[in-house]
Amino acid sequence: MYERIRATRAAEILGVDVRSVQRLAQRAKIPAARVGGVWTFDEAQLRAWLTQQEIETCRRAAEAEVASSRRGATGAANRRLQPLGHGSVGNSVDHASPCRQPASAIGGMGENKTVPRRHNETAQGERMTTLYLDTEFNGFKGPLISMALVSPEGDEWYQVVECEGEIDPWVAENVMPKLGKAAISKAEFRVRLHKFIRQFDDPLIVCDWHADLMHFFEAFHGADYRDSLDFRCRTLLLSGASDVRPIAPHNALSDACALRDCFDGRHPI
Repeated sequence: MYERIRATRAAEILGVDVRSVQRLAQRAKIPAARVGGVWTFDEAQLRAWLTQQEIETCRRAAEAEVASSRRGATGAANRRLQPLGHGSVGNSVDHASPCRQPASAIGGMGENKTVPRRHNETAQGERMTTLYLDTEFNGFKGPLISMALVSPEGDEWYQVVECEGEIDPWVAENVMPKLGKAAISKAEFRVRLHKFIRQFDDPLIVCDWHADLMHFFEAFHGADYRDSLDFRCRTLLLSGASDVRPIAPHNALSDACALRDCFDGRHPI
């Protein structure tokens, strides 16, 4: 449950300094209330505002791209998805990627990677591709622990989310030691996931277990309809994924990379 916070914490959430937060509050640019001469903020409202600003930024960037393409670019609106073949496997990810390192190196996971591309882009600058999904969760039907999305082009997104309740003994032994990064709040997890996937246009989400999709779409939920993510995508639930051989089993990023390396190019998109 979120509570009211002071300007210092609000500055951390927004990624600005305290004076900037106070100026925004004074100008009624962010949701805030002055109590006893001190600015306070409802954390849930502040995070919802931040998400909305990111949506508006993406929308304005898309509109600018369309205007630019109409002025000078030719044929941008007619670009079509290029087929993904076996040739991309093995060369699509930097060899320094955590999913290509032994399990002992998983603890060094850093920032997520987004690879700029010129092909497979729409006129709005969004990218059409396949995203391979894997999640780890706290026992059968349990809450989400971590999620990873990777593309054949080399994009990687991996986050660990705070998990409430007692950890399942098997999960404590086989999953928790391999997480490789600190957990973030559910709200921050949603913000980061939304920011990553909004760069893609109608991606194909591929996974090998139904619970992966359940956790993926659950992260679309916001506080209300307006706060929820309206995002078009397709899904493919694979069967017969016994050939998948991750380097670090039960680490979501390693498992997603292994799924991609095993199945990329084998299914229609």
